[in-house]
Amino acid sequence: MRASLLGLATPIVSIALLAYFGWLYSRTGMWDASRTVGNGQYSFTHAELMVMRAGVWLQALGMFVGLFGRPRLITAIVLSSAGVLSLWFVATLV
Repeated sequence: MRASLLGLATPIVSIALLAYFGWLYSRTGMWDASRTVGNGQYSFTHAELMVMRAGVWLQALGMFVGLFGRPRLITAIVLSSAGVLSLWFVATLV
């Protein structure tokens, strides 16, 4: 039961993390555009990379732990985690 609960809770926590960092960015302007990493089409600041890694790893770990939960909930856990994972990619790369 705990693995299922953790697997179902990680999408909610991940969306809350994305909303919090979006709010923090809009209020404080914590991203400094002069400090970017990467070259080419996408270049990110260190803070943006930290937020992206936290969101993606949170979803990946939640999906992995959720696989050891109840068999009836595995489909819901995997689909919700995959949906939020794609939300992270769309929200941070576009």
